[in-house]
This record gives sequence, structure tokens and C-alpha cells, in this order.
Amino acid sequence: MRIAGPPAALIALLVIVSAGLTATAAAEGWHTVESGQSLYTIARHYGCTVVALQEANDIHGTLIRPEQRLHIPDCTGDEHSLPMPTVHGQSVGTPWDGQLRDGVRLPDGRGYHVRRPQRAWGASYVVRQVERAIAAARRRFPDTHTLAIGDLSARRGGTITEHRSHQSGRDADIGLFYVEKPRGYPDEFVIATARNLDRAATWALLQAFVRTTGDDGGVAMIFLDYDVQGLLYEWALDHGVPEEYLDRLFQYPDGPDTPTGLVRHVDYHADHMHVRFKCLAGDELCR
Repeated sequence: MRIAGPPAALIALLVIVSAGLTATAAAEGWHTVESGQSLYTIARHYGCTVVALQEANDIHGTLIRPEQRLHIPDCTGDEHSLPMPTVHGQSVGTPWDGQLRDGVRLPDGRGYHVRRPQRAWGASYVVRQVERAIAAARRRFPDTHTLAIGDLSARRGGTITEHRSHQSGRDADIGLFYVEKPRGYPDEFVIATARNLDRAATWALLQAFVRTTGDDGGVAMIFLDYDVQGLLYEWALDHGVPEEYLDRLFQYPDGPDTPTGLVRHVDYHADHMHVRFKCLAGDELCR
């Protein structure tokens, strides 16, 4: 993302609007056990219970071994789902001048591909929010192609190339869904057009993030190209979404410089959405 830190007026408007387990998992929901991991820590990482993993893998007891492959069930929204982890003190400073302490890496998971794992670190609640949003969209559109996931933060935060933000574990670049998987995707982002964008699936993904805005550590802002906003706005309006809701959500159709809406235009965001999450309540070093 190529965006500088926002001015004080935008920061004020954002306020109004708005343990380090390294997993090795394939895109089909499998996890390869690493030395030192337990069934409990693996279950916690994926937001499941130990019972859910035992049932999915026909395991009696809790004994597992390194290199063992475990099937990871979709625990989002079912009886095995765990509360969002709220580890305080991980995100320090601002997204454009910050650090990440004891972050968690987003692994490849069911239906999505992490393009650069070395840049896929975030606060634990941010990683879990991303996983939940993708799972929610895929439950509605299970036949969609693999989703591309871009950068979150470096392992310890701070400056990374190609970005002015993404420094404190609270930013995530999320690809879009297409009518047919484009060539090179999900290893590369692809610019959305009226011809190739799967508006229904992308709308479902966007809404999965938007629904967290009232949560502690939920979404603070989403950056998306103005023309892509328009594609989603018009599709949603045609499918019965109230115009007053869309007018609060998007800048479109009032112009890309309009200081309203949760979803804002930034250049170079026609091929992905940049999702920024709020600080957890009580994190005094998070800004």
C-alpha cells in the first residue's frame, strides 16, 4: 500500500467511523505438526477446541508427533468456535510509525494463499479476524477460487518496502474474487474491472470485515479504489441493499476525495482491499 500517515482530521474521523505459534498448513485445511507443538496450542491457533481436532482426526487422547498431518475443521461460527484472542501489548504505535511485539503469522489456510509469509505477521486478534472473514465469505461462496492474501507486517513490525503503513500488525492487504481465476492469481494481485470482478463474492468478503466495526479490535477503515467501490455499490443497490447504508459505507458516488465512509479511495488499490483494524481497548501504546 502506498499511503502516508493520515492527517489529524482524518484520524479523528477514523475514531468516529469506525502466542506466536508458527503454523505450517496447506491450502486445504491441513497442519503439519512441528516440534514442541501440542494439540491444545494448535487448536487455540485455529480458533477450535481440542475436541474438534480430535473428532476431525479420529484421535483418542492428546498425543501427537512432529511431522504428523492434522485436518483442521472450519470452526468459525459453529459449536467449536473459540472467542477472539485478545493479547494486549502486541501492536505498538501507529500503522505508519510502529512496531509489532510477539506477533502471530497468518498461515496458508482453507481457500486462501499467503503470498509472502515473511510479511504475514500481525497482532493475534487481527490474524484471527482475517481468518474468520475469509471463512465467512467462503461459506457463502464455497466454489470460489483461492483468495490472494498480501502483506500484513514484518515479524517485528516497522518499515517494509512498498508500504508506508503496515508497521504495527494492524493492516492486511486482502485480494478480491473474480468470475474466473485470472492468470497468475493468487500469487499476484489482479486489477478488478466490470468484466472480471465477482461482485457477489467480493461483497460478501467486504461485509464480513465490515460487521466487525463495533467489536473491540474490529475494522477501523478499509481502503479500496473508487471505481471498484462503484462496482460494489451498484451491485449491492441492485440486490436490495438500502441506499442509505451504502452511502454511509462508501465514498462513491460522492467522489474519491469526499471525507465520508468506512471504505476510502487510495491509489493503487484496484486489485485488493487494505483492511485496517482498531487498537484493542486498554492498549495504551497502540495508536
